[in-house]
Order: sequence, then C-alpha cells, then structure tokens
Amino acid sequence: MLKIIFWTLLLGNGALFAYHQGHLDAWFGVSHEPARLAREINPDQIKLLPAPARGTSGRQSRGAASGSDALAASPAITAPAPLLVTEKKTDDVEPRPELIACTEIGNFTEPDAARFETQLASLVLGARLSRRIIRENGSYMVYMPPQGNKENADKKVAQLRSFGVTDFYVIQDNPELRWGISLGIFRTEEAAKARLAQLTEQGVRSARLGARNAASKVAFQLRAIDPAARENLLKIKADYPQQLRNCS
Repeated sequence: MLKIIFWTLLLGNGALFAYHQGHLDAWFGVSHEPARLAREINPDQIKLLPAPARGTSGRQSRGAASGSDALAASPAITAPAPLLVTEKKTDDVEPRPELIACTEIGNFTEPDAARFETQLASLVLGARLSRRIIRENGSYMVYMPPQGNKENADKKVAQLRSFGVTDFYVIQDNPELRWGISLGIFRTEEAAKARLAQLTEQGVRSARLGARNAASKVAFQLRAIDPAARENLLKIKADYPQQLRNCS
C-alpha cells in the first residue's frame, strides 16, 4: 500500500515538473513565459509598475496608482503668461516749463515803485525778486563853468564870438552855475558829445558836458520765473507805462 502511495506521489510530482517546464504544452497549450506573453492581446501596451513602498497598504498603493493615472490623464498645466510691464515713452512725459532767466521792468519813481512792489507780492517770488537803483538824467548840457561875475562872463562871451560861436547864453537863474555860459541842452548824451566835439574843433577848450535834472529811479528784476508767472507779471504791468526787458 505504501509503495502505491509513493509511486503515485512521485508520478504526480514528475508530471507537475514537466508541466512547469513546458514539456506538456503540446497537450495543454502554452503555459510558461515568455511564450504565454506573446499570446496576450496588445502585449506591447503592458507596462510594469514599481512595487509599492514597504509599510503602505494596498489601498494606499491603489490610491497612488489612481492618482498617477488621473495626473497622466489630466490636461497639461501651462505656466502663467509672463507679466508684461510697459514702459512709459519719454515722449509721453510732460516737459517742465522753461524758466525765464531774468526779466527787468522799469524805471519807476519811488512812489510808483512802492506800489508796484506791493502788487508783486502776489507772485511769491522771495529771493528771486530784487530792485536796483538807476541814475536817470533828464537832459545833458554843454556849458562853460561859472566865471565869477558879469564882467568875466562878458569877456568869455567875446572870446566865444571870436571863435565863431553864436549859440549860447549866460546863466543867471541857477545858483550853482550863475555866470556860467550854456552852449546847448540836449536830450541824449550822444548829441551833447557831438556838440562838445564841434566846439573843440572851433577852438573852445574850457567847455564841459553835464547832466541836468538827474533823478534816481527804481527797476525790478525777476529771476527764474516760469511762463505762468510772467503772464501774471504782464497783468500787473498793464497799469504802468514802464518797459519790460531782458536782463542778465
């Protein structure tokens, strides 16, 4: 009896060994690799997944695999478009108004200067406003100095006539020039200088040139003002006849 069992187990193990080695494929079909893999449908699409990390449960592994499949199936995430920074063109920058270097207005008498300066306070110019004193001559006179008395003045008149000078008069109404001799009064210094040169050519050596009715006037200078301030200045000046001019 034991022999029957022994031989039965031996034959069974031998048959099982032969099956695994593929010796029985002719009777039972292909059952071992890689021949069995070739019979699968679309074997080229089969991919081997890495083994899950040790200590994780099967459920977690399946969840990770599902997540990987979902990530593979989801559309690609595109990077956000770069933020475009547009630079403001230099042409769009408002240019600063050009400042006027120096503007002068004058000449004022002292009372008018005080009134005009009060009105300029509205422009808030501070140190950019200054005033200067101008010595203004009313007219120019070519003359001979005082001779001391009438007799000496008469002698000088006779001398002038001998030189051919006939346009003159003896000064008597001016205490400072009394018994002097006026040889002409002129509005401009150039005209007075021309008269003096003429007298010198005629032989008159003692004639002089002097200013008459000299007066001190005031002129205002405004520096580094913008066009808007200049417009306000013109509005204030409208009530005054003084000239507006450039200065350095």
